[in-house]
Amino acid sequence: MNSENLILVEIKDHVMTITINRPEDKNRIDRYTCDEISKALGTVNQNPDINVVVITGNHDYFCTGGRVDATAGQDEQDKYIKAVADMQKALRGVAVPLIAAVEGDCTAGGHNIVIQSDIAIGRKGTIYGFPEVKRGGFPMFSMLNVIDTIPKKKLLYACYTGETYTAEDAVEYGVLTYAVEEEEFWPTVLEVVDQIKTKPRDLISIGRSAYYAMNSMDDEERNRYAKGALVDVLEAQSRYQKEAD
Repeated sequence: MNSENLILVEIKDHVMTITINRPEDKNRIDRYTCDEISKALGTVNQNPDINVVVITGNHDYFCTGGRVDATAGQDEQDKYIKAVADMQKALRGVAVPLIAAVEGDCTAGGHNIVIQSDIAIGRKGTIYGFPEVKRGGFPMFSMLNVIDTIPKKKLLYACYTGETYTAEDAVEYGVLTYAVEEEEFWPTVLEVVDQIKTKPRDLISIGRSAYYAMNSMDDEERNRYAKGALVDVLEAQSRYQKEAD
């Protein structure tokens, strides 16, 4: 399959913007699109000029889930599952802050991208939800990350019924950081980006890695990890002080 233009990638002013570009399929992502997102993210850690990654869709659709033929052979299904898993790993492993700019609807597996982001800004008037049950399926992959974010009673209701919820609900559930009116959407995204992109990349990277590493640790493990990470922070601070002198 020709992977050209499945996503659009722009690097400008220390920011990589990844735009999911499958409007003909409501920005549902097949394995090829997952692979392209993974490839783009894979270049970030080797490019010291990139300080922020923004992932977005279009005005109508951010991402409405995955695209795989359930009747396809096992080989095709395995390739799709691997592509999704690789994308999840790439989203988690990027060295810089990841911002989801959710201008359009975000349903099904689209949640996984938003949950994997560090900050998520959504446009009011968009919808969120897990419609798989209405299509004869169940949101197994969609629950992959949201299970630790959306409260149990809200998540299972959404999964069992397929009913949608609002951007304002998404803020309440912890899916979004902000929900803003349409005219405020991109100004808000750009304001947040501007607040971050000038900060020291290596310090932010240490902090981001520490958050995700400590997230699943107990208190004793977190304490040990934080002590080691603090050494890295102090070394980075020392470099900045020497450069300033």
